Amino acid sequence: SGSMPERNFQGAGLDEKYAGNRIFQSGFDDIIYLEDFDGLFIAFEARSSPAWRSTAVDVSFPAHSENESITGEAAPFTAKFLLPNSWEVRLPDANSDQGVGYFSSNFLIEMHLYHDDVFVGQIGFNGFEPYEGEIPAEDYYKTVYSVLRLGSMYTWDAYTPVNTTETFEAAVATVNYLDETEVERHPGAMPDVPVTEVPGVLAYDKNLKVYMGIQFAGDVVTQQQAEQIASSIRFTAASEQSSTPTVQSSAGMAEQPKLTFFVKPDEPAQVIGETAANIWLKSCMGEGIPPTERMADYTINAVTVIAGDPKEGQSRADMEYHYVVRVNYDVVTVSEEYFAPGDGVSGKGTFQDLFRELCVKALENGNFEIVSIGTGGGEQEFIDPLELAISAAILDREKDSSDSEFVCESHVTLATEGRSPAGNSDNIDMVTVYTMVLVQKYNFVNDGLDKVGGSHIPTAITFDVSESGEYTLKEYWIPRDGSYYGPDIKEKFPPAIWEDALDTQKYILAQIQNCYAQAINYKQLDTVSIIENLFDILMSSPAGSSNPDDYIDAHRLDYRKLTYYGDYTLRYIFSEFLKGGQTGLKGRLMWIVMDDLIAGEGMPMAAESGQEYFNAWREHGQKKLSSIGEDEMRERYPKSYLMLTMLSDME
Repeated sequence: SGSMPERNFQGAGLDEKYAGNRIFQSGFDDIIYLEDFDGLFIAFEARSSPAWRSTAVDVSFPAHSENESITGEAAPFTAKFLLPNSWEVRLPDANSDQGVGYFSSNFLIEMHLYHDDVFVGQIGFNGFEPYEGEIPAEDYYKTVYSVLRLGSMYTWDAYTPVNTTETFEAAVATVNYLDETEVERHPGAMPDVPVTEVPGVLAYDKNLKVYMGIQFAGDVVTQQQAEQIASSIRFTAASEQSSTPTVQSSAGMAEQPKLTFFVKPDEPAQVIGETAANIWLKSCMGEGIPPTERMADYTINAVTVIAGDPKEGQSRADMEYHYVVRVNYDVVTVSEEYFAPGDGVSGKGTFQDLFRELCVKALENGNFEIVSIGTGGGEQEFIDPLELAISAAILDREKDSSDSEFVCESHVTLATEGRSPAGNSDNIDMVTVYTMVLVQKYNFVNDGLDKVGGSHIPTAITFDVSESGEYTLKEYWIPRDGSYYGPDIKEKFPPAIWEDALDTQKYILAQIQNCYAQAINYKQLDTVSIIENLFDILMSSPAGSSNPDDYIDAHRLDYRKLTYYGDYTLRYIFSEFLKGGQTGLKGRLMWIVMDDLIAGEGMPMAAESGQEYFNAWREHGQKKLSSIGEDEMRERYPKSYLMLTMLSDME
């Protein structure tokens, strides 16, 4: 329900009222749905972009530069805002000409932004005298930034507010400037001078009588990132300590001791994640923590761990981090000064259902380090960019043809062929991926997922590859139907993969499980109740039989759905067996489903009940973990490893 706002979510002025409410996004369109307080949803236009991890930084500006005061009444202040993770704020290098130019002459105090030692932007501030006359609120910014708006060679325009209060406003803008070297070459002919456009961010505070500008060096941020940076900006008054700006990185911990911890070797990844979450949250408590960040107490609601593997050609030691730890938590803060832009909360009180993502690197001998703390997207480091391009190409093909609630894809790459430009075998400028593509279209119903469409077909996808490694779709090929199907595949696909390309059943179960998992995560389905209901249906008839196979035969579709839920079904079964006492019909049915899902990890043994079988299998898994270690266990026996992570929770 609700009308479509003309501006983005933050621009609609709803961020404070709906802070903490859930949003949902379709996998194929540009609409997000904000959950209202009455169980209804408000639809918003959304622009999709890759998730980005962020770091909160504090930049404390003095009230004057070394040579001059800003204004007679300006006070020193601290600006706190988000930047992309691994960006740094530095003092300008006196021996470098980076950033010298129009920006420097329009802002009194200047700081520089770097990413991996590459210059990516400038930050500066200036003072202003608040305008006292009558003026529409939406035009007030024109009185603040008159110098920036009205220049002939350097202007800020396309001003778009993203966060406005009675005394403060932050906005995104476009910075236009003439090439200074070209100006000298075209005296008296300014229209002939090329104009450069780059993104910018502005913020002002009437009470402090100051404004800040961030000018980015080219397309180093997306429009969405610029808006998020602008919306995160907060100004606070600060006591003046020196005439030099100071910087503190609060989320990235560039100015804090490293957070390291020890976990006993061979402990599962879940233990590593939970330990990391506790170490990080405890680091935010204590008298030495600034009141803007200090917590009085915390509660961890959930921890999810994603373990990464090295990419092709990369060693495990070369990985930036090995685990992405997603933490859902509640906090109690100690001060009204508390400010967490990543969560959108501030002040003293209790804040629930917050989220952080920790990136954890495995060191040696059971030691670990939290290398970054952000707001999402860390798992992208584990994903091959080509895989992301394949997924995007598949979903883009489906976005205009679906009447379902959710569309997802799963693909299995059968072969990849690259083409190099003539005379340069080290570079690839075109790549073709031969893949088995499954597309699933679902509606959500009370008892889970209802499939309403889809396809499963061998596909050849060709991309042009730029020198920087970006993939652009060139061709999306699928075979024709009927008698053309087989010959088309054999004509297009390499002979070595004909058999796999023609066998649509070889990968189908794993692909359906992957699509189910995407839909579950998207809708946050209660899989425990869904799976419990499927087992209830399975056990409902034939009531007079003691043979579990009869129950499965009577409810073959429901049994198949249990296998489609994959690891969610296994988690349910493991949790039931770990409670003990599953010696009846349900235990025998869970044993059969479990054996189907763990496949080659099962044990050829006779047992009186499902509980007896599970107990023996669990002990076998524990011995195997002690023998081969966690990494090999996770790689060779993933289902046993999943069970062992749950076992550590239960114990």
